[in-house]
Amino acid sequence: MGRYFCPSPNEIMKRHFTSAILLLLPFLASAQGKSLLWKLTAPEGKECGYLFGTMHLIPEERYFFTPAMTDALKKCGMLVLETDLDVPMGKQLELAQKMLIPDSKGLADLMSAEEYARLKAVFVDSLGLKESKFTKQYSRIKPVFMTGLVMTDLLGKVKMYEHELSGMAKKNKMSTAGLETIDEQMAIMDSYSMADQIKDLQSTDSRMMGEFNRLLDAYVAQDLDVMRQLSEEDLSMGDLEARFLVERNRRWVSKIGEMAQKQPTFFAVGALHLAGPEGLVEALRANGWKVEAVN
Repeated sequence: MGRYFCPSPNEIMKRHFTSAILLLLPFLASAQGKSLLWKLTAPEGKECGYLFGTMHLIPEERYFFTPAMTDALKKCGMLVLETDLDVPMGKQLELAQKMLIPDSKGLADLMSAEEYARLKAVFVDSLGLKESKFTKQYSRIKPVFMTGLVMTDLLGKVKMYEHELSGMAKKNKMSTAGLETIDEQMAIMDSYSMADQIKDLQSTDSRMMGEFNRLLDAYVAQDLDVMRQLSEEDLSMGDLEARFLVERNRRWVSKIGEMAQKQPTFFAVGALHLAGPEGLVEALRANGWKVEAVN
């Protein structure tokens, strides 16, 4: 098998864990228009806060948060993300360990020599990842996390809306919560077989950065319609998309309603959770909520 360097769980957590979890963006949406911020009004007419679509990982120079977004956040007493980022260190280490391929195996042990060589060529020769990082570090990580971790390296200086929002919430003395726990997210990923993870990883090619940048351009333009069009070109999601997007949206709708009724709340989730017939905007409307785009 050869000798591998396996980074400590603490190192993985400190640098990458949150982005790895959150960058598992679902890639299916439907027409909603040019807005990332939506005002929520309960069925009885009570204004209950806002729903905001994030891009979990964004180059520092493309990050933005408009005055309207800032004003909306200040009107709320609670920030709710997909999952609360305030995770105890012991739990962080446990979760970081779960990101690694079990039984001390690496991708080279789970693929043919030809398949592994092709995959390495994509990440090293085509995408520009350092060979030592691929062979000694990333090849030890479960494929479902790997692309997000590699993207973190390739993009250079990045920001995460979830971290930025958490900082603003702390400054505004807002309480924070999550729509689901880290354990619930990990359970979804654990349901994704290693064989399917490897199959999807093998579909990665040199177009990855170009596809990301087109999605990024659409996000900066706040254009969910274009994000939808781009996402529908991704044919690799399948059952994974249903688990990461549709099933989670169905669970979240009632939670959003319950939490928003208690106090004005700023909900921030991946932008593509908002759109489409299975998206949160239409799901909330179907439950009697008024959901209005804030331009």
